[in-house]
Amino acid sequence: MTRLGSPLLFALGAHAAFDLPFGDINVMIVTDTHSWIAGHKHEPKYDANYGDVLSLYERMKADCDANSRDLFFVMNGDINDGTGLGVDPSAELIPLLEQMPWDAVTVGNHELGNNDFIEYITRPGGFVESFGDRYLTANVLNASTGVPLGHTHKFLRGEHGTTLLTLGFLYNMHDHDTDVRVQDVAEAVQAKWFQISSAAKMAI
Repeated sequence: MTRLGSPLLFALGAHAAFDLPFGDINVMIVTDTHSWIAGHKHEPKYDANYGDVLSLYERMKADCDANSRDLFFVMNGDINDGTGLGVDPSAELIPLLEQMPWDAVTVGNHELGNNDFIEYITRPGGFVESFGDRYLTANVLNASTGVPLGHTHKFLRGEHGTTLLTLGFLYNMHDHDTDVRVQDVAEAVQAKWFQISSAAKMAI
């Protein structure tokens, strides 16, 4: 997924007017919020909270629906660190994020820096499981089992007939904690699941 420099600035800019080049497939991406859920009062141009982001998404989706266009809502991770809510584990932050209507969620590098945080989000019934097949970690594996923390990929089916193959890749990260293994992308794309999903997409 493409990363935006500041999702909160994007949210405020787009909130003023929908002067955006909507297509048949549209993706609203939130990334690198780093537990700043109440905005940045000290930086007014970045001062949007999750309520603003949700409101923007709902307004954009209504506009897209009215014009028979699909809009997908994606969160790219890096949810912890930054404020007091971002400590390891982030017990106060996680429940809020679980309530957002994400179509897909990927893991960020900051989530992988501390085993306590990794264990918290992957516990039975926890953050990762709450999203089911929407939580994507194509090349981030449990170090003990070799199994991805989440699902490798997902076909997002739009309400207006479009299909988007979504992959949860992280860059070739090596400075993570010991509970995970991050495969280099060149290795991960040789896996059978990637070959099959790519072929399936070409057939659609």
